[in-house]
Amino acid sequence: MLIALLALPLVGCWDSNEIEKRPMVLAIGIDPAQQQVHPTLPGSVERNPTTYSGPIKLSAQIAITGQIPLGPPSGQPSTGTAPVYILSGTGRNFAEAIQDIQSKLPNEIYLGQLRVIAINEQIARQGILGVLDPLRRNREVSATNWMIITKQEAAQLIAAQPKGERVPALFVRDLLENAVKNGRLPPHFLEEFDVLVQSEGQEASLPYLQTDGNQISIAGLALFRSTQMVSTVDLQEMAAFSELYGLHPAGYPFNVPTISSQGVDTIQVQARYRKTKVILRNGQPVLQLHLRFDGRLQSKTAFAPQTTTKAYEKIQEEWANGSKASMEKLLRKTKAEKVDPFGFGETIRVQQPKLWEERFGSKARWEEAWPNMPVEISVETHLRRQGVVAQ
Repeated sequence: MLIALLALPLVGCWDSNEIEKRPMVLAIGIDPAQQQVHPTLPGSVERNPTTYSGPIKLSAQIAITGQIPLGPPSGQPSTGTAPVYILSGTGRNFAEAIQDIQSKLPNEIYLGQLRVIAINEQIARQGILGVLDPLRRNREVSATNWMIITKQEAAQLIAAQPKGERVPALFVRDLLENAVKNGRLPPHFLEEFDVLVQSEGQEASLPYLQTDGNQISIAGLALFRSTQMVSTVDLQEMAAFSELYGLHPAGYPFNVPTISSQGVDTIQVQARYRKTKVILRNGQPVLQLHLRFDGRLQSKTAFAPQTTTKAYEKIQEEWANGSKASMEKLLRKTKAEKVDPFGFGETIRVQQPKLWEERFGSKARWEEAWPNMPVEISVETHLRRQGVVAQ
């Protein structure tokens, strides 16, 4: 009996840390710090020429406990006020900036609900290894988080309040997830980016977003060489990128000049298929791409009394030629940057492993060889639901 009484004080959670009381970070934005940073941690930070090593400003979008909506309110109109607030901190690195934010909060920060990691383009162009490393090491950070590059300050995107969604971080998440679902973006999450950085035959890319007041929109893709941003793919080039990458379903329309050159016919591409083959020609590897596109005529700006079979064949021919020209232009751009975001190096490594080991064998050697790699493209197009056609 005495032993049982002595054990009673040992029962219970005397050091519990209730998750409801912890500040839940939904999104973070990372920018270069403009002012001199006073260190909160002792020691010095070693400079690395391949990554951004300057002081950073970290902006955190934090949920107000108990106010994140789980569904539409019943019988009560929405106030339109976002159930989040923004806190910022500065430091010589990510750890110091987080510590600066933590000093302004009564409870420990929780990153288990983090959804968006926004990085300023200025940091990305110098290298994001210093940002990526602490996120890899933190067990609370999910591998399926979206990591994005911002054209403006990341703090602007974190503070924006787009219409239609009370929680800004969830708006960005839904914007990107729907773009992936509709074939407009590759599914490059934090984990996928990390995998591509380690890949020998493919470079990584991340969504490139811009803000205009409270409006957030996709501006294209940021292309990387290892962990350093080197170029962008704008919206005009995204269709060609999606085709070369082999995204399915297709998500971008294609405009074809009319026969009379008085307007354009818009084709909504509905499906695309890519077949890649590596052949040897005179002992040299050649990449052969065959692409097939299925689509429907979405709109016309010049009308004839009846659309003939010959006219449709002409539209399909212009569609194929235009797509091929766009892809070849983007290939020249990526070769000039020594960046292969399409995974053609991985295709060679899989289809011709012996050739890969002999000619390439590493990421650095593939980067040097990619600008001179022959790529032959053939395009097959099919218009569906043509309607009444005159012979």
